[in-house]
Amino acid sequence: MKYQTLSVVVPCYNEGPCVDLFLEAVNALPIAQTIEYVFVDDGSKDETWQVLQRLRGECESRFERVEMVTRENRGSCRTQLQLVGMARGEFVAIIASDDQYCPGALTAMMRPMEEDASVGVAVGENVFIDGDGNPCYWDAAQNAVRDEAQARYRTFNAFLAEHTGVGGGDAGFGRYEDLVRANHVPNGYLI
Repeated sequence: MKYQTLSVVVPCYNEGPCVDLFLEAVNALPIAQTIEYVFVDDGSKDETWQVLQRLRGECESRFERVEMVTRENRGSCRTQLQLVGMARGEFVAIIASDDQYCPGALTAMMRPMEEDASVGVAVGENVFIDGDGNPCYWDAAQNAVRDEAQARYRTFNAFLAEHTGVGGGDAGFGRYEDLVRANHVPNGYLI
């Protein structure tokens, strides 16, 4: 089964500098499929909306559809529900505006879903980045560290596996019984 459009939906709240880095990374991604980007600024008090508007034209020149909406603050859950409702694609990728996709990640996550219709969610390995978009790690107290020798967690997936008992390679990953026990699906997932 081939998809028509991939919708990438992005909730934004008070992340002006991160949104700038996110959009720069988005516009640098190689385009291997038809993509739409939908952003909702959830009542940010900083320059988030201005950054989105500044980079709107560049996004519109690269992607099938770009929609950017601002509104009063309603919180994360309502914002994500609104974003999913606005998406037109067969597949929907949900990612926060302070995160980034690696080149090829979206295509790689779509592959198992195209090959097996029973797959309902896909997620990749989540590496840590700092506020400037540089790779880093977490120490035992979840502080960003640059030296891998000081790292307790090299990826967010490793952190989730330790704290939930379910890892990305486990048979229980994504099962309802395990999600009820603890949410172990990291950000940047595809449904």
